[in-house]
Amino acid sequence: MYLADSTNFISFKDLIDLTIGNQSNLWLTIQIFILIIND
Repeated sequence: MYLADSTNFISFKDLIDLTIGNQSNLWLTIQIFILIIND
């Protein structure tokens, strides 16, 4: 998940921060993660 490009890394970190700060986004992320696992 961690990309070598620093810009992408920062964007990914920001996405994590936003997810942690928002329960709804956290639930959405969990659902997407489950879909990826079950793919």
